[in-house]
Order: sequence, then C-alpha cells, then structure tokens
Amino acid sequence: MSFLSPGRTVRPGDSGLQTLIAVGTVRMFAKNAHIALPLMPALLFVVFAFLLPILWFLSQATNGRPVVSVIPATAEAIAGWDGVGLPQDDVFEALVRDLTQAEPADVASLARELNFRQAGNRRLILQAARELEADLGGEARARLEAINGAWASPEIWRVIRQSARTFTTYNILESLDLEAGPDGGVSVKPVDDRLFLGVYARTLTISLTVTVICVLLGYPLAYAVANAPARTAAILMLLVLLPFWTSLLVRTLAWMVIFQRQGILNGVLIEAGLMSEGLQFLRTRFAVIVSMTHIMLPFVVLPLISVMKKIPPNYMNAAESLGAGRIRALVSVYLPLTLPGLSAGVVLVMTLSLGFYVTPMLLGGGGDQMISNLVATFVNRSLNWGLAAALGLWLIVFAMAFIAVVGGTLSSKKWAVS
Repeated sequence: MSFLSPGRTVRPGDSGLQTLIAVGTVRMFAKNAHIALPLMPALLFVVFAFLLPILWFLSQATNGRPVVSVIPATAEAIAGWDGVGLPQDDVFEALVRDLTQAEPADVASLARELNFRQAGNRRLILQAARELEADLGGEARARLEAINGAWASPEIWRVIRQSARTFTTYNILESLDLEAGPDGGVSVKPVDDRLFLGVYARTLTISLTVTVICVLLGYPLAYAVANAPARTAAILMLLVLLPFWTSLLVRTLAWMVIFQRQGILNGVLIEAGLMSEGLQFLRTRFAVIVSMTHIMLPFVVLPLISVMKKIPPNYMNAAESLGAGRIRALVSVYLPLTLPGLSAGVVLVMTLSLGFYVTPMLLGGGGDQMISNLVATFVNRSLNWGLAAALGLWLIVFAMAFIAVVGGTLSSKKWAVS
C-alpha cells in the first residue's frame, strides 16, 4: 500500500492497521475530490427529487398501514381467523372498540380504503361507526348485525382480514386481475371482472408497434443523414430535430387538427377525389400510433446517427471487394456495427412509449387508453394510490424485462460474422 511509510510492515493484529486504512481512504477521496464534488449536486438532486419519491410511491402498493393504524385491535384479532365462516366474537368486539375509539377522519379514511377492495364497504363502515356506542358488553356481534345484515356475511370480514396487514398483497394481485380465496390460494378473476390484463396487452401492443415502425423508418433515415453530403445532412438533421423544438402537447394538438373530420387529412383526400366525405381518424388506434411514431422517431434516429458516423467507409468497400453484394455487406458488416445505437434507440422508444398519457388520451378512443391513463385516474380521481403504485410497479417491470431482452437479442457479438 502506497500510503505506508518505507519499511513499514503490516502484521495481523497491528494496532495501527485501522488508522492506516482510514488515512489511505481519506487520501484517496481527497485525490479524487475534483471529480466527485462537482457531481454531488446532481447526485443529490436525483436521489431526493427522483429516486426517493418514486420508491415511496411504489411502496404504497404493499402498504397496509392506513388500515392497521385505524383498527389495530381488529388487525391483531382477525389474524388468527382462517377465513372460513364468520370470525370469533373477539374479532367483533375488537372492531366495535376500534370504531368507537377512532377519530372521524380516521374512520373516513378506513371506509375509503375498504371501499377500494369491495364496493359498498364505505357506507357499511361509516354507518357502523355512527351508530355504535362505547359500551361494548358482550353483544358486539349482535349489535353489528343489527346495524346492517352485511356484518353476518363473511365477505366483509375477508376484506378486512386481507387489508389489515402491514404488508398486503391485495393491490399487487388486483393489478393482475387476481384474487385471493378464503384459503389463501390465488385465482384469476372471472372474465367479466377483469380490467387490467387487457390494458397491459393494449399498452404493450401499441408500444411495440410504435417501436417497430420507428426502427423501420428511422434506420434508413439515419443512414441517409450519416452518409449524405454535409448540406443535405444538415437539412435532414434539422427535420429530425424539429419535433424537439415544440412541446409534446403542441405536437399532439397539431395531430388533432390533422385528423379531425374537417381536418387537413380528410380535406386532402376529398379534394383528390378519393372519398366523398371525411373519415373518422380522430379517436382511433391509427391516430395514436401515427402521432406516437412522429414523437418517438428522433429517439431512434439520433443514437443511430452517432454510431453510423463512426463507421469507416472502407469497411463496406472491403466487404464488397471480397465478393459480398451491397445487401450482404449491409447485413453482415454494417448492421452489427450499428447495433449499439439501434439497441439504445429501441430501448428509449419502448420505455417512453409504455408511459404515454397525453397522446392516447387526446387522440385515442376508449379502447386506446394505456395503463398510464388508469394510473392517473386512480391517483387524481379515486385517490387509490395503492393500486396506482401497483400499476406503476408493473410498468417498471415490463420496461426492465424489455431492456434485458433487447440487451440479449441485439448484442453485437451475437450478430458478428466471422
């Protein structure tokens, strides 16, 4: 170790070993301080303004404290119930005690949380809290059943049992259209009750379609920009960068003007004699995909251009001089060299498309809304942050899985030709 004095030997059990290590560590950090210190503001900003809020939001998917904090005695008592039939009398007594001791605001919060699990629970909880008295006695079961007959049904108690846990899987299961049975087993919901699986499939379909179209359009465009004369390349690059100079909302509104029934596209088709009246382009999947492709195309083109400009022209000339045709040379030599830029563009387009919200909302119909629209609905309207967090968690999982697949599929080593 360079920070030891000449001739100094460190032996096991040396009392000065920890001091020497500490001194060496301090010197190492001091030596690299000119690199680390300028990065600290950006790093702290990312951690506190981006990473921690996202982690907190995602943690709400399994957070059962809003229920446990209001009915702690019930949560403890109902944990021993097996979910079959009705719970024991001590569970009824614990719930009566918790509801009579809780603050009105906490009861309202509990009612809202349980209503997310099963419609009608809000009225049931508020009614019970309003009519119960503090004197418990031994008649808790009879008093609850007298207030509302639903307390004699095991369904409400199963909802409370599943919700009254510090760590709950309800939102995770709900976001996958799954439900837990009384015995703890997990099953798929009936077809008529499923909501999210179809939206996941729609989100992935739209995102993959946009990604494929962007690659098919962007690769030739990037090749043209990278190999065109300087003046032509500058004009093409200007066209590529032009969408970045306007906001996403403005670009989406521009497509609304183009696609509406009295819009530019229908006007051109009618003037050309191809139709007698305008078609319905707005509020369709076609409008969503076209506009998203226009918005996402630069994210494929720019990484490809940066990679293509670094490829020496003599590589293609060498391949052709060895007998390969133009197409064979492009596939065998040029394409593998551009895979780093292609994979970066594909990942950018796919991950950004998964979270699109404004464009599908303004240009698509009811059958074109993506998972981000449901996240916004649960956050802003129903205030169901737990389910919104679970949906966001699965979006992150989809994005990470796609990145792993792209990294394994578009590896330049796999495509290299010996």
